[in-house]
Amino acid sequence: MVENILRSKVTWLVTLGAVLMALAMGTSYLGAFLSPEDHIHEFPIGLVNEDEGVSVLGQSQNRGADAIEGITADDPERGDAIEWIVYDSRGDLIEAMHRNEIYGGLVIPADFTRNLASIVRPEMADGEPQAATIELVYNDGGGSLPGAQGREIVQTAAEQIDAEARVQILRTLQSQEQQVPPTMVALVADPVQIRETDEIPAGENTGHGMGSFYIAVVTTVGAFLAVDVVSVGVDFVTGHTSMGPRLTRLRGEAIRSTLWEMYKTKLILFLAVALASASVLTWFIVSVMGTPVSNTWAFFGVILLAMVAIGALTLLLITLFSLPGILIGLLVTTILGVPSAFGIFPSEMMPRFYQVLGDVLPVRYLSDAVRSLLFFDGRGDAGLTRGVWVLAIYAVVSIVLGTLASWVMSRRRGDQVEAA
Repeated sequence: MVENILRSKVTWLVTLGAVLMALAMGTSYLGAFLSPEDHIHEFPIGLVNEDEGVSVLGQSQNRGADAIEGITADDPERGDAIEWIVYDSRGDLIEAMHRNEIYGGLVIPADFTRNLASIVRPEMADGEPQAATIELVYNDGGGSLPGAQGREIVQTAAEQIDAEARVQILRTLQSQEQQVPPTMVALVADPVQIRETDEIPAGENTGHGMGSFYIAVVTTVGAFLAVDVVSVGVDFVTGHTSMGPRLTRLRGEAIRSTLWEMYKTKLILFLAVALASASVLTWFIVSVMGTPVSNTWAFFGVILLAMVAIGALTLLLITLFSLPGILIGLLVTTILGVPSAFGIFPSEMMPRFYQVLGDVLPVRYLSDAVRSLLFFDGRGDAGLTRGVWVLAIYAVVSIVLGTLASWVMSRRRGDQVEAA
């Protein structure tokens, strides 16, 4: 008997399929997550120069403009790793950060040049000479890893500005043959001070900014498993599949049904499961875990819509391809969908392959919508509006195609499912 099974081409096709699924799982996750530094490109960082400049000995100076020019200058070693986005004002930069368009920001204030100049020419200061300041603005709502990367980039830029300012001050003092007064040594050694602003903190009970990704994953996997269980159960009750003699006796006589009737039953049952699951999941996340959500009803709506979209897509694949449809659904929603959700690393730190997948597959849009509700006050332009629209399209199209496919296939077959 074993020899006959091993001689079957189907056995080896199934075995090959198992190997491919295992390889897809491993290569998909490891290929996405193991070397983000090698793929970083166009990582968006905001810059603002509000420096008003001064006139020194008849010459206009604006050290802020010089600093921005030095930061954004082409660097062959850095290549296109960073996309410096210059804004007109601090308010514009903050607004962009609240749309989750940048992962960090650097702001040069209006008195930057005046304070630096006063270190060399104390008469230019309103009082005692003081260090110039730079504000670094952080966005941890975009995720702990992109937030950390953003912090590192703007801190490095601030250190570069400080070093250049120190060199310029020492050069000026040397050209004027001035000695540094003992009271000014510390100021000359460190002429630029850093002020840090956590504009969008991760907050408590949010997984250090990763909460939206975790919620997207459990919602996706939950919907996928739920629709699979419902589908297998309906197939068993209608005699389409077998679960062993004990359960067959418990079931009794199979209920003969067409594919169209089975699809309707599966969809109705799954929608009920999705409603119950989304309700419990929302209650658990908001009330039990204490995760701060800007709008609980909107959060519930996004979770429910996502479960319907992912479940309806999986049910469509099962209807078209039967058992292989479950594997295809696993590939689309989990094996490829989770790495391309941009939850651990943003798209700017992912290989091009996953960027393309992220633009197509639904999990990314679920993660974006949840992130907006957790960290960005539920703003539509921070990912909520786009996420809702894409998930809604997935849900509607999957249900329509599933309905049409099951109806057409039933008419073509013209018979009922034989009992198992």
